[in-house]
Amino acid sequence: HLCWHTLKQLPNRQTIEVICPTGLMPWFQKRGFRCVKELGWHHSTHAGDVQVTALPAIHHSRRGLFDANTSLWAAFLFEYQGFKLYFGGDSAMGPVFRQTGHKYGPIDLALIGIGAYSPRKLLRSVHASPEEAVEMAKAIGAKAILGMHWGTIELSEEEAFEPARRFTDAASREGYAENDIWLPSIGETIALDIVEVECELRATGT
Repeated sequence: HLCWHTLKQLPNRQTIEVICPTGLMPWFQKRGFRCVKELGWHHSTHAGDVQVTALPAIHHSRRGLFDANTSLWAAFLFEYQGFKLYFGGDSAMGPVFRQTGHKYGPIDLALIGIGAYSPRKLLRSVHASPEEAVEMAKAIGAKAILGMHWGTIELSEEEAFEPARRFTDAASREGYAENDIWLPSIGETIALDIVEVECELRATGT
């Protein structure tokens, strides 16, 4: 979710490089960002040594009352020295993730949304359930998965810690080892040491 009140606290908006989905460049430029790159699905750019690729997601976009779906929504793949990190953003489950896995997998670490899914009748088309999130991770060939998009803002009807429980249970059932299922605590920082496509987890609470 894009929060202007957060972005406007950044003191160096004229030099920050923004990478965003197609259609959002005017929004950022209007607010003082000068280095903006738009990406359509399957298009890539570089930020330093990191290659960034926009990938399909199942959702919608809206910044105001009258601009629904006038800009693109996306997941992102970050590649650095052979290491692949997938950021799923907001998304429902669908066949497109198997296509992503075939073209870009395997993925070393996938950040997948696991919350804001109840009631299913209302939210099925935009947010995956915890079980569907694990299915998405398997579809893209993720070796390790991190559950995000839960426990922060009250957006839906499920109990606050239900997503975490269901996510870890589903991931275990699908064969993920305990150290490949990541659920950071509130305020926790995770640092990745990337050497020859291996990641070492160093986590410290803040």
